[in-house]
Amino acid sequence: MRATFADFTTDPPRRGPRAARLENCRPAPDHLAIDAGGSVTFDFVPADILPPGEDGTPGELTLTVTAPVPPNSESPDDAPIEVTVNGRAVVADSAASGDVVPGETVFTVPGALLVPHTNTLRLRHPAGARDGLRLYRIALDPSRTTDDASRTTGGADRATSGADRTEGEVAAPELVFTFRTERRAHTSAGWRPAPRLTVHLGRAERPLPEQLSWRGEDGAEAAVAFPPARTEFYGHHRAADGSLTEYRGVLEERAALPEGTYADIYAGTAPHRFRTEERRGDGDWHPSGELRLLIEDGGAPVERVTWHDRAGDSGSLALRNGGPDPREEVTGLVTGVRVSDEFTEAGEIARNLLDPTWHKWLGDGHTAWLEFSLSRPVAVLHYVLASANDCDDRDPTDWTLRGSHDGEHWVTLDSRAGERFRERHQPRGFTLSAGQATPCRHYRLEITRNAGARHVQLSQVRFFASAPEPRGFFGYYQRENEGPTGYRGTATSTAPEQEPVLVPVPEPTTGPATALRTVEQWRGYLAEHSADFLHVPGDEEPEDVAAQRRAVGRLLHGGADDGRIAALEERLGTRLPPSYRAFLATSDGRLNLSPFMWEMRSAEAVDWFRGESGLWEMLRMDGEEGFEDQTAMMDRALLISEDGDAQYWLLDPGDVSEDGEWAAYIWANWYPGLGERYGSFAELVVEERGGFEDA
Repeated sequence: MRATFADFTTDPPRRGPRAARLENCRPAPDHLAIDAGGSVTFDFVPADILPPGEDGTPGELTLTVTAPVPPNSESPDDAPIEVTVNGRAVVADSAASGDVVPGETVFTVPGALLVPHTNTLRLRHPAGARDGLRLYRIALDPSRTTDDASRTTGGADRATSGADRTEGEVAAPELVFTFRTERRAHTSAGWRPAPRLTVHLGRAERPLPEQLSWRGEDGAEAAVAFPPARTEFYGHHRAADGSLTEYRGVLEERAALPEGTYADIYAGTAPHRFRTEERRGDGDWHPSGELRLLIEDGGAPVERVTWHDRAGDSGSLALRNGGPDPREEVTGLVTGVRVSDEFTEAGEIARNLLDPTWHKWLGDGHTAWLEFSLSRPVAVLHYVLASANDCDDRDPTDWTLRGSHDGEHWVTLDSRAGERFRERHQPRGFTLSAGQATPCRHYRLEITRNAGARHVQLSQVRFFASAPEPRGFFGYYQRENEGPTGYRGTATSTAPEQEPVLVPVPEPTTGPATALRTVEQWRGYLAEHSADFLHVPGDEEPEDVAAQRRAVGRLLHGGADDGRIAALEERLGTRLPPSYRAFLATSDGRLNLSPFMWEMRSAEAVDWFRGESGLWEMLRMDGEEGFEDQTAMMDRALLISEDGDAQYWLLDPGDVSEDGEWAAYIWANWYPGLGERYGSFAELVVEERGGFEDA
């Protein structure tokens, strides 16, 4: 069945299947201008649009008028509309709802006004109207009650519906469809039960889709087609692991469209709602009604949807998904962590996974398990795993998350295979399928495969009691026989508006270096750095250093006590910057902070650079053109390192930040002058470690 319509946005206008008769109208490039007293009339046969009911009488139809309020209008009443069918009023006192830009005003044409043969519909701009009416489109479609679509009786709560309804009345149509489903592999003769499919895609007055396809965030995808009665569907499904199956379903329930809470939306019983806009070509965006979307197939949240409806219209959209509500994080309820293995000597233990730092957990072997116990039962809907600092072949690729009430009997909540972390310190979020979440006091992450190394590692694990919500979408919409129209939407759901937040990871300007201001922070960082460095052969380092490194097994000296640090500050005549002072209290001298720096000076050996007279005179670049500022800096610099591989580390007391940190530099014989400026000693250490790991 096809809609009866007249579309004046094209040149020449499109009309179908019957011609429209115009009175006191003026064609324009993208609309029809109807002067006061003008009208548009066309004939239609109800059976062309909608099959008659069982008693042979015509069914209810939906009339959609697309028109704006005139640009110079002060009120929507300046665009009045009268609609009659067979001379009887459908709308006697209404107006366009567009508010300058085109908007869609939707009316119901009751079946009682229709006759089985030819009917006449007339839209008139009353003679007493102050301004002309710009008509973009007028269309008669199957009613959303008979086509399982929404039934609305007015645009902007202003239109009247006919003799059997009152002004502004809105019905509660049965629009959310739930199907019992099955899948069958091409190698199998039998169908196997699959998770239920719940669907709804409603766009203003348009019919529901007859073809629908979608893709989940895990890569799984499906495409299905529905008959007009929507009692079943048939299509295909490709799982996240690539396996392809036939896909079919039988209607199990048809429920009224609910308003829904956030919990209802996540549970798959209420749709997400979006305010939408359209744009044709390079024109401006204009409002385009509400889009309601619900696709729940037992898998990951949907990230892309494509559809085609019975009116010949189609569209596609990509969802802009956000992070979970940070107020719903429950990681802080974890009271204990058990693990199959951890690298205790280097401080790379499972408890690090709960800290907002980059300290990691490292376990031996290709597989591992971690158990998290919470202070009370919580239904985790979303969890985050973050990759560690190095060695991407240690990243988990396959795992299962299980839950338990007593720590002995476990149920599977989520399984992943073939996952990849593209960056170091990358947080990735994973949402449980609707219906899988259940309140548990214990959660067990079973890593069944990594990317190939003989160790497995992570830097963070976080748990949330809410799932991410779509924040909006971008895509296109295309009416039959027209070009595509830009289409975008913004979420209007009931969940609290939050910016996407997965992990409170500092930006580079407030990264790991800014956290290295206490002995405890340095101790964890240096222990982790030691473990990383011990994995790398030191072929070019001095033999005594290499021997000491192999013998000691970690690269950390004992820290200087408060008395020795105070004596150093008294000798220098100044207080040391916070990150370097805490470093000395953690390690009074240290080997191999980088491949080119083998040892830092102890508190007794640290001194002003100019105190090393021979070295200072040789390196300070006195009189060299373009290096005057660097020469002045070296005259006041503090020398904190021993001789490395033709390099020295310096702090500048003349370049101090608001938090008391001194700028730091490396002098090396391969630089034309001083190397890059670092905001602090801690920043220099972190950057050099990053360069070492990259190499």
